[in-house]
Amino acid sequence: MLNGDSQCDPVQGIYCSGWLCQAVSDTNTYCNDADGNNLTSAGQLGARYRDYSGMWLASSVGDDCISGNLFVPSCSATNCYVREAVCTTGGNYTFGKYPCNSCQNGACISGEYQAPQQQTSIIGKPCSYDVNGDAQCDSQDGIYCVDYSCTSVSDTNTYCNDPDANNLGSNGSLTARYREYSGRWLDANVHDDCVDNGVFVSNCSGQNCRVREATCSDASVAPNYGFDLYGCEQCQNGACISLPVPNAQQDTNVLGKACLYASLQDTECRPDQNIFCISSKCTRLDQNVSPYCLDTDDRNQFVAGDLNFLYRDYDTGAIVKGAETDACVDSNTLREFYCLEPRQGANYYLETVRCENGCLAGKCPVPAPRQTRLIDGNCHNGVRDYDETGLDCGGAYCVACRDGKPASVSDNGLLVYISGWAGGSISNQSILEILEAWKNN
Repeated sequence: MLNGDSQCDPVQGIYCSGWLCQAVSDTNTYCNDADGNNLTSAGQLGARYRDYSGMWLASSVGDDCISGNLFVPSCSATNCYVREAVCTTGGNYTFGKYPCNSCQNGACISGEYQAPQQQTSIIGKPCSYDVNGDAQCDSQDGIYCVDYSCTSVSDTNTYCNDPDANNLGSNGSLTARYREYSGRWLDANVHDDCVDNGVFVSNCSGQNCRVREATCSDASVAPNYGFDLYGCEQCQNGACISLPVPNAQQDTNVLGKACLYASLQDTECRPDQNIFCISSKCTRLDQNVSPYCLDTDDRNQFVAGDLNFLYRDYDTGAIVKGAETDACVDSNTLREFYCLEPRQGANYYLETVRCENGCLAGKCPVPAPRQTRLIDGNCHNGVRDYDETGLDCGGAYCVACRDGKPASVSDNGLLVYISGWAGGSISNQSILEILEAWKNN
């Protein structure tokens, strides 16, 4: 959460939840580990925590046996592990994976588990840099969250050096080191280029000739560099030999003029002359400014997808573009990116999905068909999960949806919901939506 609750009014019970200011009556968080991190006991952990979007979420997870990388009822000898659910801070939880000579139903049989060589060290502990930063590790002792595991790192420097300082007439080579969403430090070496009609070339000239200039950007955003396209009469090896002469009669009156993109978009500038409202100022920009969002898996949690986007900042008109990839936050949680309906401002979103069979390579493995479904299963837990398309509705196992809620809720089903709400596992917002669906039966 970038701003926490500072944009809402928590004193009056209004918090930033799901990216919106909403009234929230229950803000408690907790984590109860029944076996207290005892590897020889198959414990069940119950937690209520607040996620990156501000929502309060309730979860119940158990210990498991793992053979290789697969969850199994039991295992023994080589490649046998016990996955232990443990509490962290703020009601959150994580998992530890320990070698085990013999594991049964999530318990390492007493006296047979192999204690880790460095039990007091947190190196190798699971972590989520994009959610918690380095809080789950120990950065003061040089241990950082890298690729979802606490890792000793000696060089944490980041930088961006642009020798030609955005000089279009010089073919510069930019070097950078930055930290990406998984916590890794990456090195980059990029240079200026000539572009002719959208294709990289060694030289070009004329109306479709452009120079692509590598520039340093905000150090707090990964990557910490980017590219800008400029019109160029003649470009050679990434250097603009001759810039186009602007039409002073048309451009002088608006170039540099302050503009209000939020309410007037580009109407105060001259978009017909490639002069747009960029960062609240009329600016010449010879590049595509039309928003787009492309999601290769169409929000399918069972497929590892990529998302490419470009949009204009809602308030200033600045161009924001980039790419995101679906990724596993931990062994059981997927970070799924998807496109929003066309709108002013950000045109994509991400959600956290709990995978029934663990998260692997940026997707949830397709669950095996369930032969039966109990009334207290996922279709009555007050959470959109598994393959549901709405709150406890849609998908292969739940009732059909109507306006994102169950099309019908029986009297017995309502009693189950009320019991869950009274126990704190179902939120106030969810129970209100369920009551509305029950009234419409």
